[in-house]
Amino acid sequence: MITLRDTAVSSAVQSPAGREPAPWSVRPVDPASSAGLGSPAGSDSSVGSAKTGSPVSPGHSATAGGLDAPGSHSGPSNPGAPASVPTLEPKRVGLAVPAASPATVKHTVTAGGADPAVSPPGYSPSQLNGYLGLTGDGNGQTIAIVDAYDNSDIVPNTETFSQQYGLPGVCGAGGTAGDCFHLDVREQSAATGVNGDAELETSLDVEWVHALAPKATIELFEASDLTFADMFAEVAAAAATHPAAISMSWGENGGDFSDETYYDHFCAVTITVCVVSSGDYGHPGSYPAYSPAALSVGGTTLNLAADDSVTSEQAWADSGGGQSWVEPEPAYQDKAQSSGKRQLPDVSFDADVNTGVAVYDSIPYYGQTGWFQVGGTSVGAPAWSAILADADQLRAGTGGPSLTEAGATVQKAFYSLPTSVLAPVTSGPDNGFCPVGCAPGPGYDEITGLGSPRAGIDAVLARATG
Repeated sequence: MITLRDTAVSSAVQSPAGREPAPWSVRPVDPASSAGLGSPAGSDSSVGSAKTGSPVSPGHSATAGGLDAPGSHSGPSNPGAPASVPTLEPKRVGLAVPAASPATVKHTVTAGGADPAVSPPGYSPSQLNGYLGLTGDGNGQTIAIVDAYDNSDIVPNTETFSQQYGLPGVCGAGGTAGDCFHLDVREQSAATGVNGDAELETSLDVEWVHALAPKATIELFEASDLTFADMFAEVAAAAATHPAAISMSWGENGGDFSDETYYDHFCAVTITVCVVSSGDYGHPGSYPAYSPAALSVGGTTLNLAADDSVTSEQAWADSGGGQSWVEPEPAYQDKAQSSGKRQLPDVSFDADVNTGVAVYDSIPYYGQTGWFQVGGTSVGAPAWSAILADADQLRAGTGGPSLTEAGATVQKAFYSLPTSVLAPVTSGPDNGFCPVGCAPGPGYDEITGLGSPRAGIDAVLARATG
């Protein structure tokens, strides 16, 4: 997922309780070597990694014993406010780096385009479609994706991915008339600059939404930078298009922060749902995944047989998860836990790079281009967004409303699903140090949530009532 790295606070913007978030950075890494993977906060480089280092959350300051008490919110605090960004909003400045960082990326094949003779490592669209047993293909649905910076090659990259795997191509960019899909890139501007880390994230998000909902329209919203102001402005713009889901593979690691509730209203809408990666640092997870209005997605290690059936699945140690000390427990979690606070994730998806997915990217990432095998909870946000679009397609086919017709309908539906299509993950490592819940087990836990999808998930969601 894209991680936000705090930097100096602008003089025109107030920080919570007068605190200036501490910066964090890590060393650049040669992806061909595991040596030198990112260092914790205090490293001397400005190159960020979503899988290395640990940021200090806004609204806190670092102490020897951890984080200090929450600060007060210095900007507007109206959860029902319209989706606009106030001048005095606490500043969030960051560098985009994917969960697909050197620790969760393997460069596999250098190629200039699609090649039937090449079989890129990593799960293919046909393998994961077989595993999920999807009935829908997203026809008639729209999926929004919010990422950052200008990915000037996203259309040709997606066309290459489509040609490689026999998917519908991009309309107007190589796709066959009558058998193509629409990829609309919004807010794109060369002035936003190019960021190789963010571009790989964008390629992952777009290609894997398309892989699991191949006939859905994709609206890509590119923020000019990683400030919360710009990112959530794009979330608001995305919501205005009424998509089936908004895929958000980014967040502020290090847990939640005292003034985060201001941002909750961006996803507290009844016309769509924000599907958010839970983070790649283990406990305590990240925001906006902590928002009660979001569907939070954690990670697992998923092994498939030759027939695409599940041979094993266990918790992924870096899956973001934990309990909020800011957000109240949403009603849809009442039967899953009783802490009185929001817990995450809600669900999970394959995230281990060793069982990762194939991604094509032509913009250099640590000097490499071509095919990558990518992991991280970034995979889960676009995957679950596509599954929701497939389910809404099936609901529309029977004259039913979308899953987002009312508040928290999507989450209510998930928390009522049978284990036959949302299987608990009961084994594997924990995701850090916390009092309870960090280890996988029967029922809900704070590393894999309710569990991972199984064959027929979209058809059962299409019949769900919430």
